[in-house]
Amino acid sequence: MSEHQATDTDEDISGEEEVEEIVYAGLEVDHRDNTDAPDLYVLTAEAGILADWAKVPRANPDFMDGYQRQLDENRLDEIEDFFGESVNIIPGAILVTVDEENLLIDSNDHYTEITIQNPPPKSSKELLETAYEELYERLDDRGQDHVDAIAGDEEEDEDKDTAEEADSDEDEAESDDDSSPVSYLSRKTGELKKKIENWDDLGTDEKDSLGEYAKRVNKPGLIIDGQHRVHGAKQYPGDIQYPVVLIPGLEAKEQVYHFYMINDKAEPISQEELLITVSTALSEKESDDLMMRLLSAGVDVDKARYPYMADVEEQSPFHQMINYEEKVGEQTGSIGFRDLYTIMNRFVDMKGGHHALYEDIDEWDDVRYRIGKFYTFWTAIKDHYPDLWEDAEKAQEGNYTEDDHPKQFFRKDAMRVLQEYILERLVDKQKSRKEVLEELGEVDDSVKEGLWELILEDDDIFTEEIQNVLDDIPEDFYRKKWQTSGLSTSENRNNFKEELKKAADTTPKGLPKLRIFNKGF
Repeated sequence: MSEHQATDTDEDISGEEEVEEIVYAGLEVDHRDNTDAPDLYVLTAEAGILADWAKVPRANPDFMDGYQRQLDENRLDEIEDFFGESVNIIPGAILVTVDEENLLIDSNDHYTEITIQNPPPKSSKELLETAYEELYERLDDRGQDHVDAIAGDEEEDEDKDTAEEADSDEDEAESDDDSSPVSYLSRKTGELKKKIENWDDLGTDEKDSLGEYAKRVNKPGLIIDGQHRVHGAKQYPGDIQYPVVLIPGLEAKEQVYHFYMINDKAEPISQEELLITVSTALSEKESDDLMMRLLSAGVDVDKARYPYMADVEEQSPFHQMINYEEKVGEQTGSIGFRDLYTIMNRFVDMKGGHHALYEDIDEWDDVRYRIGKFYTFWTAIKDHYPDLWEDAEKAQEGNYTEDDHPKQFFRKDAMRVLQEYILERLVDKQKSRKEVLEELGEVDDSVKEGLWELILEDDDIFTEEIQNVLDDIPEDFYRKKWQTSGLSTSENRNNFKEELKKAADTTPKGLPKLRIFNKGF
């Protein structure tokens, strides 16, 4: 099954010559005896040529919606060196998909002719407009509403200098009512729209960067699995042919599904990494559909999805605060995905010593109810320390210039211990309430209601009791520099909890004398 190339060429946007089409002789594979499964074709392709017509869906800051791990240069070098031995082979197939509009398939009795066509050359701006349209179509109504509102925001900015103060206040109020973006992909699509609309005002470097992105996404094919094998072989000076499995027109959520299922069997991907992938590579609806697809395949992703929900749901105090930097190459928020996973999981799945808080609440079996209580819990903390919360966000993003250290507030283990400390205090109160009621025995219901039995059940009461605990912990506890190398060990977390207790019991003058600010631990 050999390949050959057409000789007609065109100049692409970067000035390089680009082959109009590539023709392969392949075979159709009857993998499943039904019409539901996608079509499969096998062929062979030279690594360098394959890399020319198939992009890698790798997430990065430049608007690329992607799901693969970042390229590991060491791994590429290892593959190149591996091929230095003439007897060495890598027999595993590369999995690709090709847009159906750029794919021609003609089968006969002997083989299948597979033609992959490169799209016609366009300018960088034209290619970016095409990429934007494709991203926009993937968004649900909430995401599209966010992107559509961007043009309105631009018009408001132009009129700002001439508008009356009252009109400005009214515009601001209307803006507050707009739906916030609910996915990372929606936000990046909105950013791309702004870049296109302001194309003439962009600098040369930014245009060049966007041009490279445009050229990359204009490729007709996409490597779902095998990026390191392809690019490592491309570095090797000789020709390396790979077996290729081609699935025509595979939509984005199915690409992620197959990427996960393949790699979970070979080089396992954690559920957290899967959900970071979903959070950055898919739209809202695509994410929901993929979750159902994975669950039907026996992959339990509910817990790993917690941080994603906290990031996209507007009622969450962590809305649009999750940092996907390890996946996309830029800081996107103040709280690490895995950090929030730890904190959220310990609350939503609280057990043992916290039983008194939820044992009499029938709704506690509903995970959505528990997630809502987690939002209430941290919203109470955010509202109690509004300046600290805001400064901690700025410090995490490198935009804080004062001499104190609010960034400490968002340290994973510090948040974990604070959550545990507050819950323990509430458990003690809940147990005391229950003991009082039991001692009263048969009394009028109005008396019982006055004593208030369940802390967690009512959000207003829950919030009030959380903030009562926080009233005793001065904000300066989190602003003064801690003398501690870390809180990752159970011993140091216990030490930190003891310091919280002392901070709650001491006076403002006594606070600087605490161990955490002096010799530390």
